[in-house]
Order: sequence, then structure tokens, then C-alpha cells
Amino acid sequence: MEGSNNHIQNTKTGFYEFVRSDGTVELRSRKYDELVSEIEIRNAEIQASNTEFIQPDAADDLRWLRGERDRKLIECDWTQGADVPDNIKLAWQPYRQSLRDITNTYSNMLDVVWPEKPE
Repeated sequence: MEGSNNHIQNTKTGFYEFVRSDGTVELRSRKYDELVSEIEIRNAEIQASNTEFIQPDAADDLRWLRGERDRKLIECDWTQGADVPDNIKLAWQPYRQSLRDITNTYSNMLDVVWPEKPE
């Protein structure tokens, strides 16, 4: 075993005991320290590159709105199939039309009031 100020290395296992300032002991490996070091370096690089927040513009809002609308339409496409009873088709048609019209009504994703699905 080798030692230094805050840890004792066990040369047989490759692990060492790291003594924290509060006196608790933690078992570590060299791989752990290398991984933590790589993560800390990468986090610092990310923070340095993310100094400016990019504010979404109107085109981004509309793109998101269309994407959500399309997802909601796809979820209920089954309601308009040839083998679906007319009462189900008719119940879902106003909801689907409201979804299609939503980009005419809203342009900001924070203001959107989505229509209620029929029961």
C-alpha cells in the first residue's frame, strides 16, 4: 500500500481509500477519477460555449406548434378509417378540424389552448 495526504493506495486491487475532509472514507479507482475529470472538463467546455441563450423566434414557435398539432392528429387518425362507425367519425371531426385550424388561431406556443378530445 502507498499513501499520500488524503488517500491510501492498495496496489493489489487498484482501489484506494479517499479520506474526505469530514473524515468519511470512500473507495475509489483510478478509472473513476479519470471519468470524473473528463466529465468536469466537458462540463466546463459546455458552459463556456453556452454563454448566450438563444431565444426562440416566431418561426420556431410555429414549427413547434405544427409538430404538436401533427402529433395530435396522428394519434386520432384511426377515428376516420373506413371501418370506423359514423358516430365515432362524427364525434372526432370537430376536434380534428380545430387541430388543423390551430395555426390560424395561435402563433405562440405559450398561448395555445388545445381543443378537448371527444369521449
